[in-house]
Amino acid sequence: MTEAVIDMKKEVDNRYVWAMSLVNIFWLIADWFFPANIYVSIIGIIANGVLVYYDASVVESAGYKKPNILLGIVFLPLYLIQRLIILRKVVKPYYAVCWVLTFIFSMYVTYTEDYNEQLEMASCDIVTQIINENYNSRDVKCMSVKIDEKVSEVFYRAHAILNNGNSVKIGIEEQGDDQIYVTLSTF
Repeated sequence: MTEAVIDMKKEVDNRYVWAMSLVNIFWLIADWFFPANIYVSIIGIIANGVLVYYDASVVESAGYKKPNILLGIVFLPLYLIQRLIILRKVVKPYYAVCWVLTFIFSMYVTYTEDYNEQLEMASCDIVTQIINENYNSRDVKCMSVKIDEKVSEVFYRAHAILNNGNSVKIGIEEQGDDQIYVTLSTF
């Protein structure tokens, strides 16, 4: 007598896990408009937590072992790996590849923005020092520097806004060993 084993597992809906990739992109855009805002991070974490909860429920209702929700809230990549292991013969991992690519892209953009902000702040201090030493203007200070263009790997074209309302075009050159060289156009 032979017995037939019936597999009662259903197809898994991946919409929540795809939405996790979109959260990365929305998180990046929101951080761009509201930099250094803790609420952006909190909303992103909550959104991913809700998506993890619903996704784990969908996986379980399809007849598979439920992925660890806490793992998804604490460290989402491990949740995605666990999900891949659970569904390894059923689902192609395109969503995981998409999530990793959007995560890498958002980290790259965040790193680039942070680096440019640090370069602008350091350049502003040097602009104030150059104006004070070379133009004998102790009351003029640089308020901010904005990078306009990255001309090469080590040279940036920018402008400095001074406390007297003037704007001065500057060049910023990275010299290695965390040193920069700043040049001012006519003050």
